[in-house]
Amino acid sequence: MCQKFKVSRRSFENSFRKYFGNSPAAYFKKMKLMKIRHDILNLKDRQISSVLVKFENLHISHFGQFYKRYFGESMSQTLKSR
Repeated sequence: MCQKFKVSRRSFENSFRKYFGNSPAAYFKKMKLMKIRHDILNLKDRQISSVLVKFENLHISHFGQFYKRYFGESMSQTLKSR
């Protein structure tokens, strides 16, 4: 994106942070968390793995920690609460 818009990485990150309130990496991690939560809440087969398989390069143990920190519950707790 930096090359496309002919800006430095630092300039892009600063502008992104100013507009969205987060770094690009943090923003996209949050979007991924929200998408996974949405998919878990709408599961038909009650298999969390069927949601997670859609996301490439996802380290489930690390991501599970982020999920719990962000939502205050584990993915399995989200599934049980729906």
